[in-house]
Amino acid sequence: MQIMAEIFQDLLCNREDYLRALRALLREIMRAVRQDFNFLEFSLGLMAERTEVKFRDMDPQFKVCSRHTFLTCIKYYTELYIDAKL
Repeated sequence: MQIMAEIFQDLLCNREDYLRALRALLREIMRAVRQDFNFLEFSLGLMAERTEVKFRDMDPQFKVCSRHTFLTCIKYYTELYIDAKL
């Protein structure tokens, strides 16, 4: 899950908008694996601070925007996770 969260972070930190595509991808992953998806580990991976040069040298305004995107994703994934449990 940690690697998947890092890949999602990489894609969300690009200037291009991958949010809609990542939402659809995760929705399909959660449909396929249902109970085997470790949501907590994935969410913690999304919230982890990255220390690579790409993330340290990021424009501060864009860094705030990417953090907001991570939180939006976690909110969306929480809703998907709860729906999958019902």
